[in-house]
Amino acid sequence: KVWVWSDLHFGHKNIIEFSERPYANVQEMHDHLLANFNDYVQPDDISIWVGDVSFMNDELTNALLDQFNGYKILIIGNHDFNRKKLRKLDFDEIHLIMNVDIDEVSMVFTHYPMQNLIEPWFNIHGHLHAGGTAGISAKKQMDLQHINVNCEFHSYKPLNFSEIVDMCKMRRPSMSV
Repeated sequence: KVWVWSDLHFGHKNIIEFSERPYANVQEMHDHLLANFNDYVQPDDISIWVGDVSFMNDELTNALLDQFNGYKILIIGNHDFNRKKLRKLDFDEIHLIMNVDIDEVSMVFTHYPMQNLIEPWFNIHGHLHAGGTAGISAKKQMDLQHINVNCEFHSYKPLNFSEIVDMCKMRRPSMSV
């Protein structure tokens, strides 16, 4: 199975308040995200992390990542750099952008939502957060061709890839021709 999520923001104390996350502190957030992930993702599964993994140093981040099941793919987000250098995070694959064609659905995975996306492509992205005025902005920017996989919009659980494919198929008839 393949799973998708984004914007975990490990070690980012302020994200709890900024995005109105239901955690008392970062340790509780880490523990809950890890438990949710490993409840769904099995050791032989694949996960696609659509950016903004951590605010902790690489060593602490990698120690935490090692506890997450499966083969891990990173789509680079704006917080996955350290002073213009890509962080050295323990992912099995790292991409800036990734195209996937499956079941007659064409998807492009990016951290930032793409503008001017041509049909029939769907953009699977993160970056936009749920809480406060940011959440209002995120909802306004959503359209039929964009699926935000930020964990805040999905009960802090990874989405099964087949659910994303189904969402795309359901949205296609509604898209203008």
